Amino acid sequence: MPKKSAQIKVTVRQSKTAVPHAVKKTKVVRKKTAVRKKTQKNISSKTTTEHVITHTSSKKQVVSAIFISLILIGCLAISIRDTQKLSANSTNQVKTSTDIGALDEEYSELRKRATEIITKAKSAEITVVDEQAIYTLLDSIKIDLATESTVQAHKSIDRASSKLDEYDGEVSNIIATRNTAEKKSSNAPQTGIYTPILMFHSISANFEKQLQSLVAKGYTTLTMQELYDGIKEPSKLPKKPVAITFDDGYVDQLTAFNLLKKYNMKATFYIITSGEASNWCVGMNRRRNQAKPCGNDFMTESDIKMLDRSGIIEIGAHTVDHIGLASLDAKKQAFEIGESKKVLEKLLGHQVTSFAYPYGSFNQSAITQVINAGFLNATTTVAGTNHTSNDFFTLSRVRDPFKLN
Repeated sequence: MPKKSAQIKVTVRQSKTAVPHAVKKTKVVRKKTAVRKKTQKNISSKTTTEHVITHTSSKKQVVSAIFISLILIGCLAISIRDTQKLSANSTNQVKTSTDIGALDEEYSELRKRATEIITKAKSAEITVVDEQAIYTLLDSIKIDLATESTVQAHKSIDRASSKLDEYDGEVSNIIATRNTAEKKSSNAPQTGIYTPILMFHSISANFEKQLQSLVAKGYTTLTMQELYDGIKEPSKLPKKPVAITFDDGYVDQLTAFNLLKKYNMKATFYIITSGEASNWCVGMNRRRNQAKPCGNDFMTESDIKMLDRSGIIEIGAHTVDHIGLASLDAKKQAFEIGESKKVLEKLLGHQVTSFAYPYGSFNQSAITQVINAGFLNATTTVAGTNHTSNDFFTLSRVRDPFKLN
């Protein structure tokens, strides 16, 4: 029994010795395997890193290439744009040059037309045309052309053309109305008393000779109030009566007044008082300091007082704003007629009884308003020399003293 026990111990001992050797061998194998895997991992990691580096470098090169291409494309685009712009500028310069030439021709035609309208108005003694305003419009066109402002030049030309159309229409209508009235008057039989009334606006260079002609023919001058009294009572009239009248109250009519004094001749001055409807551009109360040009100069309140106190001049009314009365309704007619009378009577301190229709424009309504305002007589532009008491508010006038008997 004891021997068997010893054998078992030996076996156990040997078994204990064999196990550590096998474990050790296994550890070595595992270690080598780990080293190999680590080496492979390092190799793989290195390969990956090199690949990333290579890929990154390649990406940078692509980006750089794209950036350079974009720059080149941008430069090319700018070059094309500049070329197109240069071509457009060249085309525009040619176009502008052509436009300026065409506009300059239009300007020349407008200036020629303006001269014709102004001349026509002056020859017919029509004062509706504002000569200074026309030339101001034409000057603005000239400035636009000088600065090559073609757009503005087109607008200025349109404004000037429109204004000339307006003036041309008014002048033509007034002349046509006069011609119709004068034709009717010439065809009508001359009845009543020979009492010619002369009509003046601006004063001509031969005005003194016209006065001398009246003196030489034996005429005696009367104011309109005196002529009115004489038609009512013919016994009060001189052998050859004549009334001299001046419309509008232009400042150059003061020259006529000095000549009238020289020959001791009487006359009636019809005065525009001025108001809002005319933009305060006409008449004795015209506002001379305003920016808008207003054309002719008019006598002042002081001038009119001086004429009234001279003893040879009667002051009559010629509306507030010098508007053709036939174009207005009754209410506006009443204002233009009645207000001008009130303003003058307040200025002069006595009644104003004589009236003249602006442009010779009137209708039955206007006649009614003249009567209602308290006037005793009113003159037209209808041609004629003979009058009766039925004509007190449609008195005719003539223009040429040399044609009187």
